[in-house]
Amino acid sequence: MIKPIYLERIPTNSFTRLKNIDNRGVFEALGHKFKSNNQWIIKYNKNNFYLDLLEGIFCEELVRINNATIAKGYKDQLYVKDLIDEIPNILSKELRCERNFDKEESNFIISTIEKYQQFVIGGAGLDIFKSFFLDPLLHDIKPYDTLPYAQSIIYNCKNAIIRMNDIENDVKQTISTYKTIVPKMKELIEIIGEMIKLIEK
Repeated sequence: MIKPIYLERIPTNSFTRLKNIDNRGVFEALGHKFKSNNQWIIKYNKNNFYLDLLEGIFCEELVRINNATIAKGYKDQLYVKDLIDEIPNILSKELRCERNFDKEESNFIISTIEKYQQFVIGGAGLDIFKSFFLDPLLHDIKPYDTLPYAQSIIYNCKNAIIRMNDIENDVKQTISTYKTIVPKMKELIEIIGEMIKLIEK
């Protein structure tokens, strides 16, 4: 099953401390302390902007992206599981139908069902099913691919694989987004840290 993506922990003591300081008190203190330097107001406003950016965009956005990736991944995995679980049912139904099977086709159907059962008992993950069940099945079923049951199985296999690739791509995209956002967060936190040091002097 898909797991929450690891969010790199960034030291945010400066961020938390500054957010907890009364803004009016900070403004008055800085105004008195740096009354000879008109640039302090600009720095103060920038600092508040950085705080809002961190809290309202970066922090919340990371959580939103992470939750969205997990929710979609979970839904996609259930869809894949249903497609895979349906395969032995299709094969079993075909075995029960009234038609003559040659030995090779009969062995193929029975061995596929048994292989599925072995993977389920062994607690195989979707990656194992893809590499050792779905991919080989698409190859082994080719001699029967004109039959309706085989076409159903091919459909399930291909759609399961496509959706698994989607899951992998979603996770990669999320990680790529983290790698873009996290350095920017670190940079802003360093700037805020300098502001804290300035206030505490």
